[in-house]
Amino acid sequence: MIRQARKDDIAAIVAMTGRLRASVQSPIEVDDLVTARFVGGLLASPLASVWVVDAPSKATGFLAASIGTASISMLPIAIEHGWWAEQGGGLQLLRRYIGWAKSCGCFAARMSTPPHNERAAEILKRFGFLEAEVAWVKVL
Repeated sequence: MIRQARKDDIAAIVAMTGRLRASVQSPIEVDDLVTARFVGGLLASPLASVWVVDAPSKATGFLAASIGTASISMLPIAIEHGWWAEQGGGLQLLRRYIGWAKSCGCFAARMSTPPHNERAAEILKRFGFLEAEVAWVKVL
């Protein structure tokens, strides 16, 4: 079952963010305190939403998003900040995100994937997403 995240889900979301970071091989380390504050800010914002996969003992997946704009237009865009599902529910999270973005009047919904995650890319393509940008990171 997918539900809105609550404050008591923050610790589980932070832990899942660490596993997400390891999975995507991000060069940026997860700072648990910063992540918890960021998620708490999303939970408090009328321009954001966080959903979790509700499992019997704890949340096993999440998708966090907010509404922003592109640097070249003021059209509202839904921006995903993290998408992770350990025991199923990933597609339900994606559907909820897309539905939320539409209900908020967003022009588009944005998702990000690591370059080596072909499975996630194929899922997004099936849902009608197009590859529009590639982000490059250099650790200094």
